[in-house]
Amino acid sequence: SKKPVRAAHSWLQRYPQMARLLRAAVVPIAVAVGQQLDNVALLQAAPVDEPVDINAPFRQPLINFGDAQYIAYVTMGGQLIPGMVDTGSSELVVFGATCTSCGPAPARYNPMLSSTYQEGKLQNLYVFGNGGASCVSSQEQVSIGPFRSSNQTFWAAETADMPILENAAFEAVIGLAPPELPMINAWQQAVTMVQKLTDTYDNGELAPREIVDEAKEAIDVAKSLTQGAAMLRSFNVSSFSICFGAKTGSNGVLVWNDKTHRDYKQLFTQVPITGNATWTVKLSSANVSGRRGSFDFDCAGACDALLDSGSSLIGVPRAVKETIQEAMQDLNSDCTNLDALPSLHFKLGEATVSLTPDAYVARVSGVHKKSAHTILKRLPSLGDEEHKCKLMLVETDEMGEPEKKPLWVLGMPFFRKYYTSFSIGRSRADRALYIAPSNAGCIPTSYAMSLTEDRFQEQHFTNRTVNASHMY
Repeated sequence: SKKPVRAAHSWLQRYPQMARLLRAAVVPIAVAVGQQLDNVALLQAAPVDEPVDINAPFRQPLINFGDAQYIAYVTMGGQLIPGMVDTGSSELVVFGATCTSCGPAPARYNPMLSSTYQEGKLQNLYVFGNGGASCVSSQEQVSIGPFRSSNQTFWAAETADMPILENAAFEAVIGLAPPELPMINAWQQAVTMVQKLTDTYDNGELAPREIVDEAKEAIDVAKSLTQGAAMLRSFNVSSFSICFGAKTGSNGVLVWNDKTHRDYKQLFTQVPITGNATWTVKLSSANVSGRRGSFDFDCAGACDALLDSGSSLIGVPRAVKETIQEAMQDLNSDCTNLDALPSLHFKLGEATVSLTPDAYVARVSGVHKKSAHTILKRLPSLGDEEHKCKLMLVETDEMGEPEKKPLWVLGMPFFRKYYTSFSIGRSRADRALYIAPSNAGCIPTSYAMSLTEDRFQEQHFTNRTVNASHMY
């Protein structure tokens, strides 16, 4: 334990200005959310300021804010910005000082303080699970982990309707979905707008000016996104891994260009990607088992599961949520008898996955804050108004289309138990996840060891308290 402390002190001595910037950027946020900072992890979480082998594995800590947000730090134009690592989106979106409705965070990126900022002309609307933001295309010198880009495309929010920003520890969303996703979405939108224009002419009508302008703008956006690569492509990242610490309040880790799944193949199960430019895989054999019995759910044709490191919750089909909600009648209002609840079991590809009750139930604070209202309406609860025992599951039936497969969204609770490597591959055909059980320190372990830990955990569940105003 002494070695990283000495390394951190050395870091401080060598780069005192960056260290001061880091503390100045993060301490006010930490105070706002009541977070105790781990100085060593905080220093290691900053982008490196010296030459490194960008093709070698690089382990970057993710700072835990209230078990609801995990933060990596990115440098933009010399300014240190906290960003949430999000495998559910693929762009770098920044809620900077020029945004008129992005909340009160104290260390926002300010393009006026940067000599390398370039503003674009394209507008785009980005929709997240907690709302949306109207953004303008921009370019900037960006560093994260071991990487640096002198001309990285990002989207600067001009306005936002996102309640989470009132209490967020992050000021950017660092999208780590497959890098072609923005181009696919943009060109599909362009095709839609051109088809609308073509249909008008096919009907023998003159197209209104606004339809022509919309088609032109959609094509311009698609061309711009094709030329300006997403971060994963700019940095030529071949793989990365994410894991969050199992203990309440513990940090996580993002490993760039991770090779652990290749060096320790016996610990991992390969899971092919089935989604079109998303980290979506096949989910089957879904089961809920506990004191009230065992219940199987219809995934015979296979459900879809989206791995989303930016989501504080787990998304499940309505039938799964209702079954567990019934079991909550056996639960004390203070969450002290989690062993009364069932565990979730399913398969991702050929990987067997289980989530114990402390993965999907927690005490919830901060219920009176405005930013908590939207999420709280979707979470069943027991107990008094403050520190309610909440089911941290949301229905996904309304998220997908009726003709599509039932959808699961595996958010932060999943990454607290499973070390997950994302292999981008040269094409969609060889893109895959590699999943292994993780110990409390985010080290991959064997499934046999995981079963032993599950039996221990059944007697020592983690009673987690999450601030609802920080949930994303």
